[in-house]
Amino acid sequence: MPNRRAKRPLKQEAVTAANQAVRDKTSPPGRSLDPDSPEDAALRTQWMDAYIAAGGETDDPPTPTKPADVVVPCASAGTMPTSAAKDCPDAPKTVTLPPDVNKAIQDGYKASFPKGKSQEHGGTLVKDSKGNIKVVNAGSGTSGTFSPNRTVGKGETIVGTYHTHPYDKSEGGHTGVSFSGADIAYAHYYKEPIYVDAGDKQFMITGTKSTPNVPHAEISSAWDKEFKKLLKSGKSMQDASAGATNAVAQKYNMAYYEGKNGTLKKVSC
Repeated sequence: MPNRRAKRPLKQEAVTAANQAVRDKTSPPGRSLDPDSPEDAALRTQWMDAYIAAGGETDDPPTPTKPADVVVPCASAGTMPTSAAKDCPDAPKTVTLPPDVNKAIQDGYKASFPKGKSQEHGGTLVKDSKGNIKVVNAGSGTSGTFSPNRTVGKGETIVGTYHTHPYDKSEGGHTGVSFSGADIAYAHYYKEPIYVDAGDKQFMITGTKSTPNVPHAEISSAWDKEFKKLLKSGKSMQDASAGATNAVAQKYNMAYYEGKNGTLKKVSC
């Protein structure tokens, strides 16, 4: 999921709830989390999840990374959406990634297990003044987050972002895990598609012109509640994440796609 930062001013009620959520997980209990320590990375993610669930809002600042561009000629531009559809039914039934873009995304997943440990990879998708689709700012994040670098060149327009969802053996070795609530909130916030490569499956979700202008924290919270409900009912992580994403897409008139090898079909409407 993209890296997240709490929007200022902080909501005190949400801060209290988030502190309580991780209080007993620190050593000693109640210790303040170190914002720069790798050891606290997982707890920082849990703190932010709890903060958002309690009504806190976030900003999504870019994280500079060394760019690695892949240029795709217009002739192989695929059917990636570059503007919002009127509503979910109006969105294309199938999204096809250009071969070179798909390869870059899949290569990102292959690179997501350095020394056997999970590390999300991702990048930014742009369309240049000549109509070429490019992957720019490819880079890596943490075990559970990736923050896209949204600084692009002159004449380039962002048409989406992508990242990977790796789970190493210590995390269960899951593949095919769809979006998180924070991922969907990111797509809603920036009003553009977001893509995920999860090994044996790929996913895309995007808002439409009919998606309501609600706080993006509401989107994340709606997903979290549905995800927890599905897990409690006995669904696998894969089925629960996909089911929660589809439910949120239908509720907020977003277009949600599932597929593999660069071909994704709409499943939300």
